[in-house]
Amino acid sequence: MSPTATPSHSPVPIQKWKCGGGKWYHTINNIVEDGEEDICEITMKMKGMRGQHGECSEDASSDQCTTGKDCKLRFKFEYKISPECAQTKACKFMRVDAYHDPSMDAKEPIVTTIKKEKNRWKTNNEGVAVPLGCGLQSTVLRVECEPDEGYIFSKTMSYDYMCSSCDALYVHEDMM
Repeated sequence: MSPTATPSHSPVPIQKWKCGGGKWYHTINNIVEDGEEDICEITMKMKGMRGQHGECSEDASSDQCTTGKDCKLRFKFEYKISPECAQTKACKFMRVDAYHDPSMDAKEPIVTTIKKEKNRWKTNNEGVAVPLGCGLQSTVLRVECEPDEGYIFSKTMSYDYMCSSCDALYVHEDMM
């Protein structure tokens, strides 16, 4: 066999240790402001973001690590604007999921005119399913106000999340 050839089996005796993965990860990023003065007094807060680990399982017939149950995501996002800006409908709430492939068409943001001072966007009690092995995902949330013609101020927050894939893990047989 050539010294650069990939061995057909491990040169070290190994044993399957476990089927692992399906682990939840998230982070909430800092709020970014854009504009000179926040006339509409925008506030935003992510409350109670919780992720639930998924599950991986062993397929005994093929001795493979397989996907079991998806991870779950739950949260409440609260945002407020001044009574004056709510009354004149000077602000809008925007959200969009970021994407990985720049050759894909960009996802259109969901845009809603803000009609009340206090607002909330949240998941249902069961949460949103996040597939195992989905890779890093990111959602961008923005409150943008134009209280005067041509004057725009915004606050933007994003959160990143992922659910790891299911993989078989191996260790040296002396560890078994």
